Amino acid sequence: MLKTVTLYVFIQAILQFVFTDGACTMPKDFQNSDWLDNIRGNITFTTWKMSGWGFKSVVGTVIDEWEIVDNVNFESKGYLALRSLTTFKEQNKTWYSYVCLNFTKVTDFSYMYYQVNEPEPLAGGDRIKVFERDNLTSFTDICNTSIVIPQQEFSVMVRKDNEIDKIRTRCPDQLLRKFDYRYYTSDHTLSCTQTGNLWDVCTDKTMMKFNYTACNKTMAFSNKGEAWCIASIRVNADTYTMVYNPDDVVDDNNTFRFTCIAIAVDSIEATMSPQFCGVNQTSYSLRTDTTGKKVGIQLTNRILASTGSAAQKEEQTVDVKAIAIGVTVSVAVIAITIAVIVVVIKKTRRTFR
Repeated sequence: MLKTVTLYVFIQAILQFVFTDGACTMPKDFQNSDWLDNIRGNITFTTWKMSGWGFKSVVGTVIDEWEIVDNVNFESKGYLALRSLTTFKEQNKTWYSYVCLNFTKVTDFSYMYYQVNEPEPLAGGDRIKVFERDNLTSFTDICNTSIVIPQQEFSVMVRKDNEIDKIRTRCPDQLLRKFDYRYYTSDHTLSCTQTGNLWDVCTDKTMMKFNYTACNKTMAFSNKGEAWCIASIRVNADTYTMVYNPDDVVDDNNTFRFTCIAIAVDSIEATMSPQFCGVNQTSYSLRTDTTGKKVGIQLTNRILASTGSAAQKEEQTVDVKAIAIGVTVSVAVIAITIAVIVVVIKKTRRTFR
């Protein structure tokens, strides 16, 4: 038994030397920490390995352990290149998997990222690079920066920590309002037609609260009726915001930890999609799954109040309108005054004649 333990410690020491004293280790933000990914679930990092970030190959093999092979571009551009620690077999060949992740830091406790690889049929359509050998070790070999990735394909990763609420960020202007809304299910069944369906992002600009008193349909797939803004992007006329559900428990069926909200520039149309944003999701159209079925919630909003930049813009618009009306009235008064003066002058001239 003692020999077995000694051997295990010896092997661990060798691995620690190879992967931590060598050239390539995980970024300090990730080392020896646990994270939650909106798609992949629970992820654990050591100094050299990432576990839990998985995909299923075309033959059903789950690949979810990776070693870091290139971090040179992380500090400057956010790229990490990783190689799988396990393989899968298909077409009488053994395949190694590689993935390139491009991170953007949002807060000290959260990142958003893209997978910088083309969709791979052998990886079930996931953005993974597969190769017959395990000798790819550089950013240029693994990352395909020439491809165009839809912006809606971003993922988020939040650190599992006692200070989880520090992932909250300011919600985008299009959401900084109090709404009354109409709620449509994925089959476009209308619910919540009465007033009083309050969606409040004014009281706290980093989170939204929902009042289920008037209508008990869950918003942002949250039983508690609360969601935190954690990352946002703008694509054309829509803004996509990933929100975090702080419910104690989620079942990944009716409630989800993450929701993507797409909202129009005028804030009237919006959709909510569980877990991630769909490439075909817009503020007025739900995303579809692999079978073509629509997924999520569709909303038509009535704005009750605004705050922040949104309110300032509306106030500026009102001010401009008021000024325009004032100028128009002033011009009209001046024109009438001039006309009266002209008439008086003409009458005066006739009198003196």
